[in-house]
Amino acid sequence: MSLIGLCVVWRSWHVIKVRSGSACDAGSGDADQVKQLQMESFWITLVVIWLTASVWTMPRHEEQRVNIRFMTQEGKTPTQIVRSLRAVYGQDALSYPQVWLWHHRFQEGRESAKDNPRSG
Repeated sequence: MSLIGLCVVWRSWHVIKVRSGSACDAGSGDADQVKQLQMESFWITLVVIWLTASVWTMPRHEEQRVNIRFMTQEGKTPTQIVRSLRAVYGQDALSYPQVWLWHHRFQEGRESAKDNPRSG
């Protein structure tokens, strides 16, 4: 599942949780609590929009490298990472040698998922 998908699922879960939670069943004396939940929902919506826009402007390979960094930090092997990427990106997934290379770089402490600058 892509980052956009995760954000949408998380946002949907939060809305369902708020609508079915005790705050919505509260009496008229809990207006402040309901207002606070509405503000939280507003900010969550803004974050989801920002993340969605960020992913759309990010090159496809860089998006996959961010996922590789995350899965490397979780302790997954390059083989497991390739399987996950192929499940999400299909034929557009990075190859095993590319995944192995980026996995190795992130294990050595690299933080950036961007390409190194090249001359020319």
